[in-house]
Amino acid sequence: IVQSALVVIVVVSMPISTFQLSEMVEYTLLHSRFEATVAAYRKSFKVLIITVALCLGMAIAIAIPSFGTVIGILGCVTISLLSFVLPPIFHLRLVSKYPSDTNQLSLFERGKHYAMITLGVLVMITGTVTSVLAVI
Repeated sequence: IVQSALVVIVVVSMPISTFQLSEMVEYTLLHSRFEATVAAYRKSFKVLIITVALCLGMAIAIAIPSFGTVIGILGCVTISLLSFVLPPIFHLRLVSKYPSDTNQLSLFERGKHYAMITLGVLVMITGTVTSVLAVI
């Protein structure tokens, strides 16, 4: 029952993640330089991106039979990035982009941000290496 539920979740959520992927790749590669020339091939390009993403996902699923290990690898990377690395980076970028008297960071506050980024990267690397070694 649990495996059936996981299959349903993956099948239902896959179009959402592949749509975002295809939109980001299309915007990055085609937005500025080739807008007019690639307009006719836009749908084919999206299908190609989604097909490559699905094939890559299937290859990973076949190569790593343990679902817990895959979740461990994804969790180490995504949770560390979303919780520890990206928020201080965004805050530092926003403060430097919009300087004013009220949002200046002291040297101690900048140090805390850089320490959080460093800690997050170290946790991400350690957890990912541990999860990958569990596969091997």
